[in-house]
Formats: sequence, structure tokens, C-alpha cells
Amino acid sequence: RVGNFFVCLDRKKADGMTDLLCMVGPCWPMMFVTLGLIIGIAGLVDIFVIPEIENKTVRYVVLALAIFGLLVTVSSYLATACSNPGIQPIVKEKPGEDWTWNGNAESWRRHGVNYEYQSGTLIKNVDHFCPWTGTVIAQNNMKRFITFNISVCGLLCYTVAICIGVFIIP
Repeated sequence: RVGNFFVCLDRKKADGMTDLLCMVGPCWPMMFVTLGLIIGIAGLVDIFVIPEIENKTVRYVVLALAIFGLLVTVSSYLATACSNPGIQPIVKEKPGEDWTWNGNAESWRRHGVNYEYQSGTLIKNVDHFCPWTGTVIAQNNMKRFITFNISVCGLLCYTVAICIGVFIIP
């Protein structure tokens, strides 16, 4: 454990520091809820709505694009939820003049590193705590989070368009 994070996979580097390769945040059970919603809704459309498309070629193209969108969304979600958001290791001795003491973490911290209460750690450039991913969104996972948001919005629009195309405008 690191603060309230659960470390699933780490690696010792040559300098003795630990590289956190895979971890889940303090609200990790929410990952199952979020994944269930994403896979469940898209999966129901893939299973029950897409087979209603009469043209076989169109049906396979629509299904292939739906599966691709689902895979991109799920992989970007897991990349966000299971990555190190930018945790600063505990520093007990002041390394330089630009470092300040943080009493909550009982550690020295650099400028731009703040204590994040839900995770119980010092994290660089915190944006927010996201309950849907169960983790902190910060410097190291922000691009993944943006990718996830774009892909989930795209998947939602595509899923709605399929439903409209099948049921409303046949």
C-alpha cells in the first residue's frame, strides 16, 4: 500500500526507488460499477440492436466499429484507473530551499505537489479525485483520463446513433 492506494505491481529501479507500475485508488470498487455500465450498455446494443440491421455488410461494419470503440474506451479507462497519478515519495530530510513541509504526509514536498486527502498521499499537479475511476486524476494520468472521456463520449454517441438508425429511422 501507498497511502490509500493498493499497489498491484511495482519494480525496483537501479537507484533504489520503487516504480509503481499498476495500482488502484482508494475507491477501487467503483471500477466495477463504471466498467459494468460501459460494457453493459454497449454490450446490450451489440447483442440485441445491431443484429436487427438487415444489410449483412453494414451490420458487420457497425459491429466491428462498436467493438473497436468499446475496446478503446475500456483500455483507456483501465489505463487511467490503474496508473500512478504522480505520487511523490516520502522525503524525511529537506533536500533544498524550495521544498516545504507537509504535516499531513509528514514529508517535505516540492512546489506543485499537494496532499490529496482521499488518497492520503502527496501527488504532483492534482486536478481532482474521480469517484468513477476510483483514483486521483493528476499529472501522470491526465492524458489517459482525457482519452477515456473522449472515447466514452464517442462510444455513447455511436451507441445512440445505432439505436436511432435501427428503431427510429429504419
